[in-house]
Amino acid sequence: MQIDEIREEFFTQVQNRDAINKRVWGFPLNTTFVSLDECWRLVQNTKIYAVNRQDVEFGLSVFI
Repeated sequence: MQIDEIREEFFTQVQNRDAINKRVWGFPLNTTFVSLDECWRLVQNTKIYAVNRQDVEFGLSVFI
């Protein structure tokens, strides 16, 4: 699924009008599962968690 498709699905499913003010970022990480610690290191290396906002929310989706 492309990020534009995910964003569109997100906004069509949300019933709250405040969702219009939300921004969605994301990208696929293609890796072999070794351990949760290794997956977390992979996410840390992207620095996507370093968002300088107090109202940030994180989500993770896994496709096997």
